[in-house]
Amino acid sequence: MEPTPIKKAAYGIISLTESAGLFDNLGHLSTCNYGVKQGDNLPSFEDLRHSYGLLLYMHSGSFTSQQVRFVAEKTHDRAQVFVDNKEVGTAYRPLCPTTLTLPAGSNAKLLVENMGRINYGQGMYDYKGYLGQPPIPGNWSAHCLPLSAEQVQGLPFGSMQAEGPAFRRGSLRVQAEPVDTWLDMAGFSKGYVWVNGHNLGRFWETAGPQHTLYLPAPFLAKGDNEIIVFDLHHSAPDAPASLASVAKPRYSTKSATEDVAGERRILFL
Repeated sequence: MEPTPIKKAAYGIISLTESAGLFDNLGHLSTCNYGVKQGDNLPSFEDLRHSYGLLLYMHSGSFTSQQVRFVAEKTHDRAQVFVDNKEVGTAYRPLCPTTLTLPAGSNAKLLVENMGRINYGQGMYDYKGYLGQPPIPGNWSAHCLPLSAEQVQGLPFGSMQAEGPAFRRGSLRVQAEPVDTWLDMAGFSKGYVWVNGHNLGRFWETAGPQHTLYLPAPFLAKGDNEIIVFDLHHSAPDAPASLASVAKPRYSTKSATEDVAGERRILFL
């Protein structure tokens, strides 16, 4: 007996009309605020008993332009560097050493993402965070950002486009009983997606492996469904204004066109 095929649907374009900036909402998102003593290493995820998500190291005090070299032994796993809230560059552990030129500024931020833990090999120790002395001297603090669904859904979203890493919110309308679909992240950079409080996982458009996130029917409801996208790199005004619900996943970079909810969009199949 042939199994009944699982229904799938393309629900079309989802407009992301509201946003909330990461740096503007640290009081809401941070679960720790650790002051680093002069001369100490920056604390790791493990030092702070912080299991997942992001760790933000914040520097206060002016500094001159300088070059900072990130090495794989210290960068666990991916660090974005900001000066006066403007992104300077990224250091990724497998691609280190990486040298970034920091302009002069009044403050710096180091946003480190835990990309997953090594579970084999000698020692099996894989501490997360920036494992060493601060990249520039001065006063530093550490802020844990687990990005739980409750925190993300409780953000004060507004109509103004936020600068820097930002959460963007929209609504997916389902007219009938929901069926499975995928969210196509074309146009975004790297980040996470939540649907009705369910974390669908990470996307990384330039690296993959997935470029569409599977959205099962039980995560949806008939009517309006909340979609929140956290994009680590896009900032206003170049932030994508929408994403698409599609009926099949996209894996590679072979391009094709497909009609989605009456719009002609470029998809990659």
